[in-house]
Amino acid sequence: MIWFAKEFSKKLNKIKTSQFTKEQVMVAEEIIPLFLNYLEENEIIEFYVADFKDWIKKNHKDIAPFVSSEKISQVKLANPNKKVIDVQNCCYHFSRAKSFWIEDKKGKEIVPLEKLGSTHYKLKPNWKEELGIDVLEVTTIAKKILEVEQRDFTEETVFDMSKIEDERKKQLAYITKRQGQAEFRKKLLLAYSSKCAITGFDAEEAIEAAHIVPYLGERTNHITNGILLRADIHTLFDFLLLTIDPSSLEVVVSKNLFNTQYKELQGNPVYLPKDKSNHPNAKSLQYHFDEFMKKDNEGK
Repeated sequence: MIWFAKEFSKKLNKIKTSQFTKEQVMVAEEIIPLFLNYLEENEIIEFYVADFKDWIKKNHKDIAPFVSSEKISQVKLANPNKKVIDVQNCCYHFSRAKSFWIEDKKGKEIVPLEKLGSTHYKLKPNWKEELGIDVLEVTTIAKKILEVEQRDFTEETVFDMSKIEDERKKQLAYITKRQGQAEFRKKLLLAYSSKCAITGFDAEEAIEAAHIVPYLGERTNHITNGILLRADIHTLFDFLLLTIDPSSLEVVVSKNLFNTQYKELQGNPVYLPKDKSNHPNAKSLQYHFDEFMKKDNEGK
């Protein structure tokens, strides 16, 4: 599916392609469905542009989000190896505010968001229909890829990092229609008896399903690439301020947290599921540990 952002100019009496289309619509095509899916899964109806920007920063390191008040040339200069997107303009387009809109290659206008304020938006209940996800035509090749991948994922019993690829680049329908995150959490809650693997905290409302290797599509939702963590521990884990030693299966805390109470977690054994088939994948833990060490040694 190809989207086009267009601006109708009454003075020129013609349709002209906007800067957003030329430079950022492909990023929007990749990121918007994932963000809207995240909102739906977390039962979030309204959001602000700043929320969208923070979500991209946390989950998509290869994208540099900015707002309209910033100059795109400066953003590109500061982020030479990243894709860029004006999140404010992106939301603006997808709410068909004033003369702007996004349309597909057949000319159907796409309006999954409702504009509530200058930076305040609401997710429409029929956002998937608006994006054409339920009626998207999938090519024969894409169908074959989908069938093979679904079979492989169903039959796979051990998480294999060598098979990971960034599925965000695959068919939009396949990526967005899946509701893997909710199922991923349910499996982890059951495996870990609803307890944080690091603190033993057992208030389910404050427990989150964490990916060891960052989320790159459904394959990374494998239970052995997950671990159940208290919300604050999950944040530290994602920001590489805390990890698990793959050899000893003990907690390792960043030196940047040694002056906090989190230091008390250093060396503590990790709580593991009774079923060994649900234990964290060793290669996944090694990946996270290595990334943690890189970051923790940067200041040395």
